[in-house]
Amino acid sequence: MSERRRALIGGQVIRDVPDVAHAVAAGGLFGLAVGLSVCLSRAWGAFGCTRLWLAACGHIPVRFMTFLDDAHRRGVLRQVGAVYQFRHARLQERLADQRTSPRPSDELHGRLPPAHRPAHPHPDHVLHRQQASPAHVPDRVASQFALLAIAWGSSFLLIKLALVGLTPLQVVAGRLITGALALGAVCALGRRRLPREPVVWLHLGVVAVVLCVLPFTLFAWAEQHIDSGLASIYNATTPLMTTLVALAALPAERPTRAKLAGLALGFFGVLVVLAPWRILLGGGAVAQLACVLATFSYGLAFVYLRRFVSPRGLGAEPLATVQVGLAAAIVLVLAPAWITSAAVPSWGVLAAVCALGVVGTGLAYVWNTNVVAGWGATSASTVTYLAPVVGVVLGVVVLGETLHWNEPLGGAIIIAGVVLARR
Repeated sequence: MSERRRALIGGQVIRDVPDVAHAVAAGGLFGLAVGLSVCLSRAWGAFGCTRLWLAACGHIPVRFMTFLDDAHRRGVLRQVGAVYQFRHARLQERLADQRTSPRPSDELHGRLPPAHRPAHPHPDHVLHRQQASPAHVPDRVASQFALLAIAWGSSFLLIKLALVGLTPLQVVAGRLITGALALGAVCALGRRRLPREPVVWLHLGVVAVVLCVLPFTLFAWAEQHIDSGLASIYNATTPLMTTLVALAALPAERPTRAKLAGLALGFFGVLVVLAPWRILLGGGAVAQLACVLATFSYGLAFVYLRRFVSPRGLGAEPLATVQVGLAAAIVLVLAPAWITSAAVPSWGVLAAVCALGVVGTGLAYVWNTNVVAGWGATSASTVTYLAPVVGVVLGVVVLGETLHWNEPLGGAIIIAGVVLARR
């Protein structure tokens, strides 16, 4: 090859070297952009980010970028199709299992012979049987229901025992203080926060008076003159009083024939228990009327709670803690002289007051909340029917109280009226 030819070729190669190097650099940038985009993101926008980087380089044709976009769309569509096929196959398998396996309802109602029943049923079938069977109720809720009936029924026995060495107001103060401490401990262990709004504390102050201070004092004073079993029977009229106050104070509560008939029947039972023919013989009529007034105060408190406190959606334990604590403070402030009067209580009296506050006022409220959550309000309200039975039995067995024929008869009529009024 001639020197001129060799020089021309060499000069062309030398002139092409910058273009080749530029092309190699562009290819390197392209590969780096693709690698970074794939490594940084596997989402939909990965190739879109690559396309912007390649466009910034300015060395890749627009058709090639369009090709990349089309390829990305086809890949995404293939992925979507694969996911759809996988889920469709799983759905077909579930449908096939449902067609081949027996239904839980067939096994529950005994329509399948034992040979066709699976040895190891599906977990969903077991769950269905547990939910469908009313007998499958946690034992914990049932035990708390029994403890609640015993706690509220024995409260009147404990009041009677505490009155041996304390005055009525001292019994009330001890009950509220120990109850507030017990509820405070429950809130502290459960990390429940007390309400902070001043209006809530104002409403709970009203509730503390009509739900704790007034009825507790009336019952304690009345049991100085009547038996504890009789006081427990009167306590069963609380649902009747609540219905009566609700019909008068809540516009949403409309009187029905069943409610009016239940109220009439229940108050007839009160009249039977009151025994007007025994008033002339010194049957403690004033003390019995004090018990009726106490249950009416309960009714006012429950309606007030429903009207002003329940719509706020606050927790039951914090509300009870504030309510009982305010009631204890009110008693200590308004009646310090009567509370601090001379008294020499025995250990039995102190134990009765502590049990009355911790169990009857503190733990009983927590048990009632758990029973309502587990069984519902309607089933939980049946404890009202058991509490007077417990109170009467304990009064007769422990204290040797005399049970007159009209008291259990009137109590049964009261309970029948409560059932009818709640329909």
